[in-house]
Amino acid sequence: MVDFTGNAIRDLRMQPELKWLRKPRCDSCAEEENTSVEAPKFFLVGRANLRLSDANDVIKIHSLSLEGSDEQHNRVPLFNHFCCRLAVQPQSVLQDAVTGHLLVKEKALGSPDVHQLWCRLRGGRLQCWNTPSEADCKGAILSVSLQKDSIVSKSALSEI
Repeated sequence: MVDFTGNAIRDLRMQPELKWLRKPRCDSCAEEENTSVEAPKFFLVGRANLRLSDANDVIKIHSLSLEGSDEQHNRVPLFNHFCCRLAVQPQSVLQDAVTGHLLVKEKALGSPDVHQLWCRLRGGRLQCWNTPSEADCKGAILSVSLQKDSIVSKSALSEI
């Protein structure tokens, strides 16, 4: 849900200047520098519900539900719509989605060998090492890129 209370806008655009944290340059301007700055006030003027299905590469028009307000603090003309592009990123892009041991069957020269590897799934890539300690210092001995249409299933032996 997009909340137009100004919390996100304040963080991105409206940081008040904090004059009282700066040291005065001279004694004569110390009095001027010590005056505090009143932070801007924000009011809830509208709400919108955006869902994961609204995420897209293009800008879309979304409906805005205006909040009733008795005060005339809303000086911005809002017309029940706004434009934005909703971008999403799975948490697994930056963090490990799954880590653990995986049994991998290797088909070479007619005799299948089974190896137990330490693997992690992060950012759409399954990377495997011989031991967990190698994951921090060595490159992966096996790396499989997973796409949107890849099928991953849980079984006793996984063939790669």
